[in-house]
Amino acid sequence: MTQSTQGRVIPIDYQLTTWHQTITKKQKELKNDFESLIIRIESNLLPHFLELLKTMGKVKTKNSIEQYKECKEIIAEEDVTLTILIESYNKFKELLTKEFPIDFQFTTIADLLSVCERDISFLTKLRVKFRDIIKSAEVIFIPNSKASKRREDVFEGIARDVNRTIRNLTKDLSALREQYEIFIDKLAIEIEDAIKQAKEEKAAVGQESKKD
Repeated sequence: MTQSTQGRVIPIDYQLTTWHQTITKKQKELKNDFESLIIRIESNLLPHFLELLKTMGKVKTKNSIEQYKECKEIIAEEDVTLTILIESYNKFKELLTKEFPIDFQFTTIADLLSVCERDISFLTKLRVKFRDIIKSAEVIFIPNSKASKRREDVFEGIARDVNRTIRNLTKDLSALREQYEIFIDKLAIEIEDAIKQAKEEKAAVGQESKKD
C-alpha cells in the first residue's frame, strides 16, 4: 500500500488522492483554455470570415486585402495557441494513465480518455482548417484582381465550415465541458472504493500474520 521515494514511504491513498487533485486542477486549466479559444475565434475571427465572404466574385480592394491580413494575423496567433493546447491535452492523457505500485482498475479513466481524444481530434482538425484557409486565401486576396470561381469556392467552403462548426460548438460548449466534471467526480468515488479495499486487504494480511 506504499511506495518508497528517496527513503520516504508514500501511502497509496495519498498518491491516489493527490493524483485525483492534479487531474481536477489540470482539467480546469484545459477547460478555461479551450473555452477562451472558442470565444476568441467566435468574436475575433468569424466576423472577418463573414466580411471576406462578401468579397467573393469581386475585384479585391485595398480594404478587403487589409481585412484578409488581419484575419491572417489572428489565425497565426491561434495556430500557436492550438499547438500548445494540443500538447497540453496530450500531457493530460499521460496523467490519466499514470501507473501505481498496485494495479487499480478505474473504469472512468476510459471515459476521460475518450472525451480527451475527442477534443484533441477537434483541435487538430481546426488547426488544419485554419492553415488550409490561409493557403486558399493567398491566391485570392491579391490587390485589384478577381480570383477564379474554383479558387474562391475552396476558400468559401472551408470558411463556412469553420464558421458553422464553431457556432454549433458554442451552443453545446457548457454541456461538453461538464462531461469532464461528471467523469472526474465518478473517478473520485472509484478512488475512495479502491482505497477502502486496499486498506481492508492490508488489515486482512495483518490479521493472518498475527495468526502465524
